[in-house]
This record gives sequence, C-alpha cells and structure tokens, in this order.
Amino acid sequence: MKKKILVILAVNVITAWSINWLSLHRGGYERWGHSRSCKNARRVYGFTRGQTHTCRGQVEVMPHVTHAASTTVTTCQRVFHSRRWNCSSVLNAPNLSPDLTMGTREQAVVHALSSAAVTWAVSRACSQGTLVLCGCGRVPQEPPNGYFKWGGCGDNVRFGASFARDFIDARNTKNNRLKLQGRHRRAAAKQQQEEEQQQQQVQQQEPPDEGWTNSVRHSREVQPYAQYLPTQTNLQTSNTGRRGSGRDRPAKGSSSANDLARAARLRSRKKNRRKKGKKRQPNPAITLMNHHNNRVGRRVVKASLSTQCKCHGVSGSCSVKTCWKALPNFIEAAERLYRGYLSGVEVREVSAGPRLRLLPASTAVARFSRDDLIYVTKSPDYCHPEPRVGSLGTGGRRCNATSVGVDGCGVMCCGRGYTSHAHRTHQRCHCKYHWCCYVTCQTCAVWYDVHTCN
Repeated sequence: MKKKILVILAVNVITAWSINWLSLHRGGYERWGHSRSCKNARRVYGFTRGQTHTCRGQVEVMPHVTHAASTTVTTCQRVFHSRRWNCSSVLNAPNLSPDLTMGTREQAVVHALSSAAVTWAVSRACSQGTLVLCGCGRVPQEPPNGYFKWGGCGDNVRFGASFARDFIDARNTKNNRLKLQGRHRRAAAKQQQEEEQQQQQVQQQEPPDEGWTNSVRHSREVQPYAQYLPTQTNLQTSNTGRRGSGRDRPAKGSSSANDLARAARLRSRKKNRRKKGKKRQPNPAITLMNHHNNRVGRRVVKASLSTQCKCHGVSGSCSVKTCWKALPNFIEAAERLYRGYLSGVEVREVSAGPRLRLLPASTAVARFSRDDLIYVTKSPDYCHPEPRVGSLGTGGRRCNATSVGVDGCGVMCCGRGYTSHAHRTHQRCHCKYHWCCYVTCQTCAVWYDVHTCN
C-alpha cells in the first residue's frame, strides 16, 4: 500500500494552475522593479509558488511575461475566431473553466501557445537589448556558403526557452521536487501512524486484567492519541470495560474525560478546516500532458527560426551579405500549433513500473512524437451552454451564410438556424487625386448582412 501511494504521488507535480498567469493580459503591473510585486501577483493573478520564486529571481523579465500573456490571448482568439470554441474562456483566468482544466484538446493548445509566447517574447527582448540578463543569440555552427557571413544580433531562443521552462513549469524544478518528496514521506509516515493508532484502539477496547494501576497507565497511553478517538462515550466505554468496584471506573462527571473530549473535538475541527482549504490535486495524466504540451510550444518557436540577411557593397551591389537567425511574427508559430490542434492525439495513462506513461488511446496510432499535441479528455461539441464542461454555447455568434466550413452557419449554429440583419455603414468612395497634391473623396452608404446563430 505504501509503495502504491508513493508511485502515484511521485508524478503528481502540480501544473494544473500554471496558466493562471494569463490573467496578466488585463493589464499587469506597470512597475515590476521590486520583488514584492511578485508576491502580490500570486494573490491577484494566481501565480503558483514556483512561478513566484522565479519572478523574484528574475523580476526584470516580468514585463515581457505580461506582453506574452496579451499575445497569447489575442492570438488565440484570432486563430480560433471561426470555430465554436473561440478561446473566450481564457479571458476568465485565473478562474479557469473546466475546458481548460479537464485535459481537453483546447487545454493542450492553450498551454502550448502560452509557452511559445513566453519563449518568443523573451527571445526577442534579448536581441533588442531591453534585457540586461541576456544578449544576442549564439552564432550558428553551420559554416556560411561563401555568399554571406554570420553577424548581426540574432534572437536568443536558448535563453527564452530556458526562462519559459523555469517559469511555466516552475513546480518541476529540483528544489520543489525535493519538497514534494518530503511531503510524500510525511504523508506515508502519517498514514502508518494512523494504522498503528487504530490497532491500539482495538486493543484498548479489550477488558483489562489489572486493577487501578493498569487503568491509570492505560489512560496515560491514550491521552497523546485522543484526537483519533471518535467520541467521549467510546472513551468512557473503553475505560470501564471490566465490571468491578467503583474505583476502577472514573467518575461520571470527571473533568479529565471532558478535557480529552473537548481537545478531540477541537483537533477534528482544525483538521476539517485544513481539508476544506486544500486545493484538489490534479490528475497525474493531465499533469504529464501539460508538461508535454508546454515543451511542444517551446520547440515550435525554436523550429521557426529563419535566416535574415542584410546586403553590403558599393551602390547597393550586395557583394557581401551579413546574416543572422531571427524569429518571424508570432502568428506563424500560432498557425503551426493550430494545425497541431486539429491533428491532436488522444492519450491514456499506463503504469510502467514506478512511473506513469502516456500512450495513444487508439490502437490505430502507434505512438506520438515530441511535436504532437496530446490530450486525455475528449472535448464537448460546444453547441449548448454547459458550465459543467466549460461550454458557453454558440447562441448569438456570427456566422458565414455562404460557407460550408467550420465558420458556416450550418456548422457554427449546430442546426438551430440563424437570423439575418441588415446593417448600414458609411465609407469613403469615388476618390480622386488632384495635381498637386491632394485627394478628394465622397461618402457612400454601404449595406451588409449580419448572420447570428439562434
């Protein structure tokens, strides 16, 4: 039993709340100059303990983390605007809805996007000189082909990915893992102690064979473990198990028995309050899934590095080119993750000795690669409002009446039909250029139809 508990808890590293920091998109701290802001961020923006520790150690990077949160939210809504799930639940952070905590496909892509956004923002900040903790990226190892030379200041993806790993997967660091193992040992020792106390209680209920001396010794042995005794009645029953003279039984209104019962009730109340205050521990499979998808996001940014060059020469002859490695716009990495969302792999947890592994749930898939997004729970259809699964429904959403894709009214409205409204807007038209040098335009009224789901 003890071995099984340790195996389950060893992989239960808490990362279920590691995307609460996306609430920074509402406007993070304008002044991150003091580590005290990190403590406030844990209270206001839902930072985990490990993220708060990383923030205190590298508080200069936090303005770029705020920028990464805004980039994640805006890009996610831009990429998913034409689907039933349009990434609106991210706006509720740090109060995440079930679609971002139950291990769905949507949770997978949000974790990957957030990890990629932090990597991208910090890497660009290093090359732009806005961070003193890092500089330009390393010069590529591949030799130039003779038509260019390596130079310039490339984006430092190495530092950006390292910081993203330390911040988002902060609870996976060595120090926190050692603390977690210590809690596991204490939990196992406490459980063993409770089992011993239960055995002692069973033995205490047996009739004693000695007189008053044995009864006194028996009460002294019970006193340290009074918190495990259920009621005062059971305590008195165990102390008066043998019928005998009056001196073998304590008085009916004994103050010592009342004190023991009162102490037991107080301990029970404190224990119940601690249980209510504890957060629900995440599913180990979801934890491993989040860790994998965070790594996928960082790998996508690394793979998007491209070569950019600048020409040098007389009169723009471009006789010599200086090239460096730079990151493109973040939307390219987001579109790649969107394709990974469409081809995501459903997985299940399998015990492999002392560890848990994730394997494809379908026998048609042999294995998943390091670049595949994975999920453990199938997503709902998001057609109707279902708070239990985090679905807001598609009622009132705009759709395209002429499309047969996911943005079409047939798919978006889930067969409920749609309503069309005519709207009028004004825009400039019939513009003419006059020499020299101005333009005159007229204002025209334009009508267009807006279709919304019923």
